Amino acid sequence: MGVVCRLILSLLLTSQVLALSNEVKGLLHKAKHALEQEQMARAFDALSHAYDLSSEQKPDQVEVLCALGYFYFRLSSPGDSEGCYKKALNLDPYHFNSLMGLGDVLFTRTEYLNARHYYELAKKYHPQRFETYSAIASTFYERAQVSQAFHYYQLALRRNPSDTLSLNNLGILWYERQNLKEAQKTWELGLRGNPDSLSLHNNLGILFRDAGQPERARVHFLKALRIRGEDPAVLSNY
Repeated sequence: MGVVCRLILSLLLTSQVLALSNEVKGLLHKAKHALEQEQMARAFDALSHAYDLSSEQKPDQVEVLCALGYFYFRLSSPGDSEGCYKKALNLDPYHFNSLMGLGDVLFTRTEYLNARHYYELAKKYHPQRFETYSAIASTFYERAQVSQAFHYYQLALRRNPSDTLSLNNLGILWYERQNLKEAQKTWELGLRGNPDSLSLHNNLGILFRDAGQPERARVHFLKALRIRGEDPAVLSNY
């Protein structure tokens, strides 16, 4: 059990990228699908082609550089990932996914203060995005500033009450404070919105196991195994 960091999927095409050319947009969709299938070579081919086409148009180039940042992050190449995100931010300092993506790179390097700097910039420029509050909360948690972590997870949930990641992590904070009632309530609330959440089922299984309720624990561990039976954390708990 542990707090989960939100990794922003830069290949998601939202309203902010409607200005993209159709060809580049199609290649980004192709890369996103390839990444979902763990087909890294196909993803890289699509992104490389998109990069070659994007040099003439700033919106295209920003989105492709950001997508490459996410690709390299998935490839466990944080230096290349950081470089792509920074190039994107040189073109558009307000770009949400690049700010969050660069924060994620720094977070995984345990540079929590530097990560928070970029999450705070994303919050400043995009105050409506609940993801920024959850990300900031995670940096406080990692620096053992639990009260601030509570505060920011709650701010995230005010903006999106069904956010699975914030509910998962807030429940962990309650659990670590030995408040099992609030932890259970928070995780069960998360399952209402996302009944196939591996982490929520696994956490509830641990909670009921430790509370001496093996049958209730077994229900959640079995559901977690059905979702992802090969997950080592689930297998070790069951």
